[in-house]
Amino acid sequence: MAISKRALLVSNRIGYERGVLAALINIGTAHYEKGNFKEAIVVEKDAMAQAEKLGFRKEIGVLCINLSMVYLDIGLYEKAQQLAYRGLEIATQNGFDKQVARNHWTIGQVHELQGNLREARKSYTLSKSLYDRSGYHDIQHMLDIRIGRSYLQENLHAKANEFYERALKESRGGHRAGMVRSYMALGDLLEQTGNPVTAMEKYAEAINIAMKMGTEQKVAEADLKIAKCLLEAGKPTEAYVQVQRGLHMARKINHIALTREGLLVLSGIQAAKGDYKAALDSYQEYTLLGDSLMNQEVRIQLVRAEEQFRHDQAIKTVNQKHREQLLRQRNFTYFILVLSILLVLMVLLLFLYLRNIRRTNRIQKKHQEEMDAQNRELERMGNFKDRILSVVAHDVKTPLNSLKSTIDMYQEGMFTKEEMEMLTKEIGTKLSEVNYFVKDLVLWAKSQMTETSARPVRFEIKEIVKKTISLLLPDATKKGIEIIDRTGPRMVLADVEMVKIVVRNFLANAIKYSGQGDQIIINNKTNSGGRLLMVSVVDTGTGIPAERLPHIFDEVNMSTEGTHHEIGTGLGLVLSRQYIEMNNGKIGVESEQGKGSTFWFAIPLDEQPS
Repeated sequence: MAISKRALLVSNRIGYERGVLAALINIGTAHYEKGNFKEAIVVEKDAMAQAEKLGFRKEIGVLCINLSMVYLDIGLYEKAQQLAYRGLEIATQNGFDKQVARNHWTIGQVHELQGNLREARKSYTLSKSLYDRSGYHDIQHMLDIRIGRSYLQENLHAKANEFYERALKESRGGHRAGMVRSYMALGDLLEQTGNPVTAMEKYAEAINIAMKMGTEQKVAEADLKIAKCLLEAGKPTEAYVQVQRGLHMARKINHIALTREGLLVLSGIQAAKGDYKAALDSYQEYTLLGDSLMNQEVRIQLVRAEEQFRHDQAIKTVNQKHREQLLRQRNFTYFILVLSILLVLMVLLLFLYLRNIRRTNRIQKKHQEEMDAQNRELERMGNFKDRILSVVAHDVKTPLNSLKSTIDMYQEGMFTKEEMEMLTKEIGTKLSEVNYFVKDLVLWAKSQMTETSARPVRFEIKEIVKKTISLLLPDATKKGIEIIDRTGPRMVLADVEMVKIVVRNFLANAIKYSGQGDQIIINNKTNSGGRLLMVSVVDTGTGIPAERLPHIFDEVNMSTEGTHHEIGTGLGLVLSRQYIEMNNGKIGVESEQGKGSTFWFAIPLDEQPS
């Protein structure tokens, strides 16, 4: 210790921090070995504080091991275990393999002292493996002895003997101290299992090696154990010689515990020999030494109590800080909770306000769009009616004026009877066209003024086509146009009157815009979905300009004449679109100017069996 104190003084003088720590560690170890546990704790805690301040991880790990050993000896197992685990963490993080192994050893000792023998063996086995991996083979026998001792505490004598023999084998490579420990352990096992003679042989082997090494403590310990075996074997005289040698050695090295144990054995031997006065004297000396040991034990208990008090105070301080922290966290949590609720309420109110504004805007926008749509529809209807009036004014007025003029001229004698007959035929044709136009106009006006709806019934489409051809065939024959009917018999479900008007309009338009030698073909087919029947009217007439095709079904055209100057306003096509759509159908046109047109419509098939 004196050398360590001198090293501490020099290191402080030159500012060598690692030297200071090394000296403090050695001083603490010296105090521990002398049993000055309080001084050892004070020195090593001081060293720990300095090591932590400087960040010397290796020294912190060493001090964790040393302090854990002190706490282990004074019975503070929990603190010893905490320090061992802390040292293990530091050593593992920094790759200090030897420290890792030593901490596992300490943890095993804690488990053993607490009675957790299975956990103790696990820690010892792991420590042994780590020492072996790091190349520290001389320590393995000590761990085998500890493992064997744990089995012995469970009365598993065979397992204990296995590990003691293994320790002896590992020590025979030149580790004499290990051989002494192994022989002593084997002797204890044999003595406990009722084999005192064999046990004495093991103790004798230990004495021989210990004497060569000069290890007087082990010699004294083995002598006393042999004396005890001889007494149990009924050989008090031989036991007396052996115990005297052991007591002499124990007193020589001032080992109080061994001296006291020897006096107890001596007292038993003297009593066995009948020397009761000497036995009483030996026992009284044993008692006096017990008081000395008791004082040392009291000192250890005081150190333990002081350390436990400090530990409890530290825990109370930590708990108080923890409670204060929890209180602050709880208050902060309440504050955050109230703030969150207020924010949620604000967000909710803002959301409701914005949603109300959006809803109001949507309603206003919808109303505006409806008003705009109504205005556009009114404007469109107004334009449409203006165009209808223009058409009526022009295309109806013209043939009536022609008729009036012709009649006036005939009355004045300007035409002959033959000329008048020829003019009458032309005027009759014009009036027929006017009649069709007026019919379409009346139907359209009726659909605009009342809510017209389709009244679907089952009927045969071919019959409608056939009757319409028969009605318009004279007009086609007069113009030299051939009508070909290729429609097949199919039942449909639609308003029969509306379909008649559409077929008549399509066929009339085809005749109107075809000439001499042209053909009109009417056919039908089922669409790809199989639910609609498509009826088409194909002509080889004049065709329709491409720019008019997109609006052919929603415009009224003024004075669009056929090949023989027939009236053509487009009103029939507008009416046809409305009627087909009322019957859940479709309508369309394909045309190329100069090559003809194809007008078609599709209406629902009757899906019921005939």
